[in-house]
Amino acid sequence: MKECYGVTMVRQPMIMDESGAIYFMMKTPNDTVKIYRADPMVEMGGAGFVKEVFSLRSTKIYFMLCHQG
Repeated sequence: MKECYGVTMVRQPMIMDESGAIYFMMKTPNDTVKIYRADPMVEMGGAGFVKEVFSLRSTKIYFMLCHQG
């Protein structure tokens, strides 16, 4: 999972959607927060198991919300 090298986990609850995918946040050293999705239909560690779905520049994150899917 090369996406996770050099980043730190943002300490927020993970979110699971209706299909069982899990969303979590990681922060890079240059204050880019990335939201990743773990796909339940792909074998753990396989290509495409974890994908970046959103990113933003921020020094702090207070919460993550899943609204209408």
